[in-house]
Amino acid sequence: MEDVFAQRPKKTGQGYIEREGERIFYESTGEGEAIVFGHGLGGSHAIFFQQVPELARSYRIITFDQRGFGNSSNRNEMHSPHAAAEDMKAILDHLGVEKAHLVGQSMGGWCMLDFGMNYPDRTLSIVFSNSLAGIYQEDIKHFYDIPAPRPPVTSLPLGKHFGLADTFYERKPEIAFLYLQIGTMCPKPPANMRNLIRETFFTVDQVNELNKKVPMLFITGSEDITFPPQQIEKLHQLITASKFKVFQGTAHSPYYELPEEYNEVIKQFCQ
Repeated sequence: MEDVFAQRPKKTGQGYIEREGERIFYESTGEGEAIVFGHGLGGSHAIFFQQVPELARSYRIITFDQRGFGNSSNRNEMHSPHAAAEDMKAILDHLGVEKAHLVGQSMGGWCMLDFGMNYPDRTLSIVFSNSLAGIYQEDIKHFYDIPAPRPPVTSLPLGKHFGLADTFYERKPEIAFLYLQIGTMCPKPPANMRNLIRETFFTVDQVNELNKKVPMLFITGSEDITFPPQQIEKLHQLITASKFKVFQGTAHSPYYELPEEYNEVIKQFCQ
């Protein structure tokens, strides 16, 4: 009888590393070149459930929780994009991964760029997924203004979320609801995380220099109201050797809203 499990990706690790008094959670699935996914402000490693099974057929997929998110502790409140990048390095060291492709969703883009800047020889490529990533220049300073507080998601109609296109619930109501449910399993983000993100930046010249060695792709959604596509396209234009992809009909989470198309873009770029 054929083994129905034989063709499924293998989970090669799940656990914690200890660093600076914190326990940082990670998962590793599959074999081959590594791709690391970094979550956004409202997420955790679990939000990439539509990427891991598919991409782990060809790659080793590593996800982790930043300090104070998901399963990771934040006792000492020393969280920041730089701390996340150094935690990620410690995870890669622990797993024996020398180099990796990096995919940073929103807040995760800051972490990935910080890692790339400090460890370019360990960075195969970077995907900035709906993320400004801390790429700073005076004429885009206004991109980093902290938006006015939004009403709580619980006050919105079922299935509506600022990270999803308004039409997504009509197309996939169960998956839209799951997006909200995953969010409820995370503690509230550290209160000063938005400020720390805003204060973490690299110049366009620095990023262009890194881009000479490390391929970069900017991804956005046509309906994103968090970082509108015009802002992301502006960054693509400033980072002259980068690539650019717009997912039509999606908002801040094309990886969640169009997972099949998104996964294919990631595979093609990493190749």
